[in-house]
Amino acid sequence: FLHSSTKESEDEKKLIYDTRIKEVKASLDGLCFKMSLDEKECEFKASLLGEFNAYNLCACIICARYLGLSVDEIQKRLKNVKQVEHRLQIISKEPKFIIDDGFNGNFSGMSKSYDLCKNYEGRRVLVSPGIMEVNDEENIKLAKIINKCFDLAIITSHKNAELFNKELSIEKIILKDKNELVDTLAKVTQNGDLVLFSNDAPNFM
Repeated sequence: FLHSSTKESEDEKKLIYDTRIKEVKASLDGLCFKMSLDEKECEFKASLLGEFNAYNLCACIICARYLGLSVDEIQKRLKNVKQVEHRLQIISKEPKFIIDDGFNGNFSGMSKSYDLCKNYEGRRVLVSPGIMEVNDEENIKLAKIINKCFDLAIITSHKNAELFNKELSIEKIILKDKNELVDTLAKVTQNGDLVLFSNDAPNFM
């Protein structure tokens, strides 16, 4: 929640911002959501990926309105908001749709990013070491989601190699050396593919 103080009252006002947001639509085209503002319903759009960003923007919108920006001005500025690097960052859309989500390393975030990709009309390729430093159960759950969302998985860590080799039912490539990744991608991906880089891990893992 956000806090604001007024001279008229000694009590601190608390605004629960996520109660104002609804109809969040997250896709590879970006975000669209509605929220209650100035006693009316307003629609906002942004090119950011990930449903969670709608709630981040909601808080920013309320702050911007409090500081005097008009709804129209906020709507215009949202269109220019850039994704944080390595957090569902679109690197390119053509000839391959490449998304860098290298700083996302937990089950909740990774699974949501996979779900975001599953409706892509072309072939979907995942590049990931899986989740590091967790029990096998977490990666087994992740493998089930990967099977539903991707056509090909390239596993870049020997640490989880045996588990994913067993649990993945889709086409898979297990790399012994992460340095092989560039050549592998050049050989097995093609124009029109979506390639999601999910989590990043050092070569020794």
